[in-house]
Amino acid sequence: MSTATIQKIKKELKKELKQELMKELHQLRNEMRLLFPQENLSGYSHPERIKKSYLNALKRHSPVFK
Repeated sequence: MSTATIQKIKKELKKELKQELMKELHQLRNEMRLLFPQENLSGYSHPERIKKSYLNALKRHSPVFK
């Protein structure tokens, strides 16, 4: 293999690794948001049900970003 080909492969691998790391960081940030919600749910009638439904929705339909 030529040096140019090896460099190209390394560059592609770095790009893929970066994308995977960004996905993982995004998921971890979303988990942290659950611990520190942006909105106060105390004004709603059933805040625990709302939070539970939200968590279930995240489990079933987790967002994936490229």
